[in-house]
Amino acid sequence: SSNWSSIARMVKNHCHWICAECGKDCTNTPEELTVHHIDENKANESLSNLQPLCKACHAKKHPNKPHYK
Repeated sequence: SSNWSSIARMVKNHCHWICAECGKDCTNTPEELTVHHIDENKANESLSNLQPLCKACHAKKHPNKPHYK
């Protein structure tokens, strides 16, 4: 959505820029932290469906999507 960047920032701020999967601190490398849609439905921007993940962990969630690597 047009709000995605602010929603994603809110998720990242809420977790203090730490990957929910491996615990990597991305404070100094903010471009490393992404936001994963747990149900893989990009239209579902409910906070309970969003998980902060570093790029490596996000790629593991989407093994068949090369653009996540």
